Amino acid sequence: MYNKTVAPTPSTISPIKLKREDLIKLPKSFSTMDIETISLKDFDNIQIPITISTTFSKTSRGGTYLLQINIKKLKLFVKEKNIDGINNLVLEMWNSYLTLITNKNVETIFVHNLGKFDGYFLYNGLLKTVDNIKNLNTIVDNKNNFISIYYSFKRDDKLFTISWKDSYRLFPVSLEQLSNIFGEKGKTSQYNPAFNDISLFDNKELFEEFLIYCKQDSLALFNALNKAQEIYKEKYFVDITDVLSAPSLSLKIFRINHLDIDIPILKNSIDSFIRKSYFGGATDYYKAYGENLYYYDVNSLYPYAMLKPMPLNLIKTHKNMTNFSKEMFTNFFGFVRCRVTTPDNILKPILPFKHQGKTIFPTGTWTATYFSEELKEALKLGYKIEFFEGYEFDTYPIFNSYVHDFYLEKKESTGAKKFIAKLHLNSLYGIMGRRQELIRTVNVRKDELYKYAITSIIHSIISITDDTYVLLISDNINSAIVNQLNIRLNSDFKSFQSPVLSNVAIASAVTAYARIHMIPFKLNTDCYYTDTDSIFTKTKLNPEQIGNDLGLMKDELDGKLVKEAYFLGIKQYGYSFIENRCASETVNKSVFAGVTRNSLSLMEIKQLHLGGKINKTISSKFFKSFTNLSIKIKDINLTISGNREKILKDNVYHPLHLTINNKDINFIESLIKKIKYQLNKIYKFIR
Repeated sequence: MYNKTVAPTPSTISPIKLKREDLIKLPKSFSTMDIETISLKDFDNIQIPITISTTFSKTSRGGTYLLQINIKKLKLFVKEKNIDGINNLVLEMWNSYLTLITNKNVETIFVHNLGKFDGYFLYNGLLKTVDNIKNLNTIVDNKNNFISIYYSFKRDDKLFTISWKDSYRLFPVSLEQLSNIFGEKGKTSQYNPAFNDISLFDNKELFEEFLIYCKQDSLALFNALNKAQEIYKEKYFVDITDVLSAPSLSLKIFRINHLDIDIPILKNSIDSFIRKSYFGGATDYYKAYGENLYYYDVNSLYPYAMLKPMPLNLIKTHKNMTNFSKEMFTNFFGFVRCRVTTPDNILKPILPFKHQGKTIFPTGTWTATYFSEELKEALKLGYKIEFFEGYEFDTYPIFNSYVHDFYLEKKESTGAKKFIAKLHLNSLYGIMGRRQELIRTVNVRKDELYKYAITSIIHSIISITDDTYVLLISDNINSAIVNQLNIRLNSDFKSFQSPVLSNVAIASAVTAYARIHMIPFKLNTDCYYTDTDSIFTKTKLNPEQIGNDLGLMKDELDGKLVKEAYFLGIKQYGYSFIENRCASETVNKSVFAGVTRNSLSLMEIKQLHLGGKINKTISSKFFKSFTNLSIKIKDINLTISGNREKILKDNVYHPLHLTINNKDINFIESLIKKIKYQLNKIYKFIR
């Protein structure tokens, strides 16, 4: 195992001052890879990798290499239903790949969709191939998507590290779109579903087509990223090989080119308090059926919100705010835990609340934490607020130059420049909301399991072999919580601390300002449905409310009316409009959570509205298992029904009414249950 020096935990997000040598430094070389798989029907449609395509830069003795599984043996083992033989063939291919890349001068390898597809096969293969699993590490997110994979090794007595990164996290568009955006030669052929079956090898013409397809993806990705790297290095002084995602790329651009003040990183206890105020967009539904509606969308809602005063330095902790009056609250800026009571008979409530795992906009009484400026809007509408405690901040225009520069670029440019501007306008604020808690992976032997079981909070366990396991460990847990767990479980848990550059107060303020901006459109128009940044309304907006500037609305249908629309719930609606009046060409659109966008007709949405059900077959759905690092593809039959949670009277939805003397969910109890489950799992492995 090769030890790394741990950097001190930063207390601020600070400007990055580049030295002259940083400005003239050449961008780092990188490589790209792509995996193609087939489905084995006789083995429950499990996917296995059969080719690995890798493109290297000139500095790494460039070119595109294609590694293949032994086809003759694969066909034989499939016929014999010999899964062990098949797995050994896959490992032989991974051994060849590891030999190839460790003999090249490469540090970064980009994979488009490492997180949700290729990473499963890559990490599984490397775990069973590398000499020492302690030298293999990965970062995953809270949805078990791979962010990056790292492998350290020695060659000629020198230490090298190769990192695989997900280029889709950097540029979340398809590979074909990415190539077009950066003006590079992309795919020369399209994916053929027949490639995913072992019969591929019996069709010479199809197999030749497949081999061409295999090579093109890593090459197309390399060319597009190479062009992107040039643009970012020249214009923003950032190398894309140094970051892991679009938000982290945005943050680096911001820190180098725009940030002029230190942004504090909040203490865990303050982060935990304010995080309860961090809600998403204001999505709600008010009427079930409408005709001749307008559909409007805000220009860059979150960037517009980022121009508002942002919380910066904590100036006062208010332990007891029970004597706070409305007048005193007028000058308060920050975050407050309070009891909320809505006005009677309000049909469009404006304050969000987390209820049974969902964000709703209810009536009634409850206790929650909110951003002060959102509470001030609620007070104007007759909400009653009883203040308990809070944190008060000063303000600073943190993002103004960043937003103005990128929005101007977006308005005046085309192609790659426009794409980059739009990407970074919408990517920066979210990184401020990153959780302090992290998931760290540790590769261990069976005899080490017990040590980790009593010292680490284990999130998940993956069994690789009879003696090899991957542990996903929760880190950066609040020290007070760790202490409580140790008392309750008689354990010796420790929380490894790793720097997380975030400030949830800023992220919460941005999303709250966005919801505030949408309030007049919800209340002052005959609004049927509102999404984060859009509305369906019977009311035509005034000309001064429409335009190209930040925060103004744009007509999504360019003058056309929504002919008919049904709104069944949050992210459950469908509508139609006439595209070409001369030809009376009707276009149907649908959004229904869990179903492919626009796959339901308006008649089907109407059927759901009337209480009916619809049966759909979804072809080639991916079933991913992080527990055994495998992917299967199957067709599934789905029954769709409306999930109306509000009462509907005379076409008007009435909001849910709550009367909750709610206490914060007991996080400790839920965590203890998870820990005990994982401990029982470990004890079974040990036995």
